[in-house]
Amino acid sequence: QNTNVGYAREIFADSRETIKVSVAGAGARLNVYLAEDESIMGARGNWRKIQKTSVIAVNNAVTTWSFFDTYGEKVAIEPALVEYDEAITDYATATQSYYEYSSHRQQTELIPCWKFEVDYYLDDELVLAANTFIPAAQSYMPPVVEIIKPAEFKTFEHGEMADVDCQVEAGLGTPPYSYDWDSSVDGFLSTQKAFQTDSLSVRCPDESLDCTPLPHAITVTVTDAKGFQATDTILITVNGPCDECADPADLDHSGTVDMIDFAHWADRYLTQTGHTGPR
Repeated sequence: QNTNVGYAREIFADSRETIKVSVAGAGARLNVYLAEDESIMGARGNWRKIQKTSVIAVNNAVTTWSFFDTYGEKVAIEPALVEYDEAITDYATATQSYYEYSSHRQQTELIPCWKFEVDYYLDDELVLAANTFIPAAQSYMPPVVEIIKPAEFKTFEHGEMADVDCQVEAGLGTPPYSYDWDSSVDGFLSTQKAFQTDSLSVRCPDESLDCTPLPHAITVTVTDAKGFQATDTILITVNGPCDECADPADLDHSGTVDMIDFAHWADRYLTQTGHTGPR
């Protein structure tokens, strides 16, 4: 098996070029492959060219972590992807870095961030110990959005007008924001922050004896001026007729109750009710 050597990138973080800070993330690594005779076989990776544009103020580690305490993984660059109810870190072990995504993802600025060593717990049991990257300035944090209308689990009648609106937390992300609303049943809904609609469809169950409409998801995706995104989703239900629901007597789901369905009923009677036939 060939040897793989990974190189991490460092850049100067001050105008006098005296302090170097590591670049983290998939775009910061260059993998070099060596053959058995230690000759270089090839490399994989593509470091972006870097040009200094400006100087920005950043928060210290304690202030940066306070945003995680308030908003959780919504402000983290990469979520931990585990279920947890408590996250614990030691500020003394936090380090500054720049975050760079893979070259496959469009990125115009490196993200100044703090890297925290975090222990994630669920019911007092450790489920994951991982590095968590949180932007060191609010303008590099993803926007945090919450759907405020309609209320979660609200029920509408088919054709009823629904008010739809969301709220973006002030001070997070970089305005202006763009909005994209969609429904898991109806697809695209609007690009407005707030709107009204009376065209939400009934979600009917498939091949079910119970014709009760099912809830469906309404999702908003907010994108800020830097391209960072946030989403929120609620479930609502629209009441109305479900013509495509199967008739309970249509046992073969042919759309018609006929003699074939009668034969199914007769077979059930003879084989599933304990009936033994005429004596």
